[in-house]
Amino acid sequence: MRLSQAFLVILSVIVGVSFSASAENNARIFGTVETRGHAEVLAKWNAASKSVKPKKIDYAAKSGYGGGTGGGDYSASDAGSSQGGTINYQELADIFVVLVHPTWQGGTVHEVELSPYGLNVGVLALAKGDIIRLHNKTDNPYTPYLAGEGDDDIQDFPPMEPGSVNDLVIDLIGDLELGLDEDEEELITIVSGEGWKSQRVSSGEQYEFKSLESGSYGLTFWYWRLGSLDHEVSLKGGQNVEINETLSVDRIIK
Repeated sequence: MRLSQAFLVILSVIVGVSFSASAENNARIFGTVETRGHAEVLAKWNAASKSVKPKKIDYAAKSGYGGGTGGGDYSASDAGSSQGGTINYQELADIFVVLVHPTWQGGTVHEVELSPYGLNVGVLALAKGDIIRLHNKTDNPYTPYLAGEGDDDIQDFPPMEPGSVNDLVIDLIGDLELGLDEDEEELITIVSGEGWKSQRVSSGEQYEFKSLESGSYGLTFWYWRLGSLDHEVSLKGGQNVEINETLSVDRIIK
């Protein structure tokens, strides 16, 4: 075999391996997330039951994610309200899509600012090992902390001087709150897990996780007032998988 022919054979093998590796790491999961308001859900249940009077169960409060105005018959205006304020489900901006893989170690940085007007973020979904980069843009010192549901689920952080930036590495998992010792009204609602990657979207927007390896993944759609819906996804090399989802009380409370 001539040298030029041998070179071409070797080159073709290298190219073939390269394309194969590229396909293995080029899978994608994408889709659209929507939310449906409590008023629509109640109307559907009432029509299905053929009841003269509407249901009086506060399904939102039952789910643990906020609810209506309390006693009396429900109406389209108060169903789905929380603390007297109606939720506009068409404009929700704190929906999180979480992709889970056991080999992922966290480390993503989430930028958060504390100004004289308060924290600019109210909700986060993140991984154990992720970093909340907190910017103290006030003239006062603050001491952040992270608290979970258990008595021992507390993570303390060093005090922050005015104008400073602290990286808060998350060691806890589960339902958490990031708060400040000096101001109990300033809180961030957090859900955290191991091997997570999250994207924040608004209702009706598309999410996309790309350049994924073949394998098995967990996919969770979460909104803190409604709870979450989970999927299991198996990806082959170069595969595109579309998963659309709607978050609503009737999907979560059976």
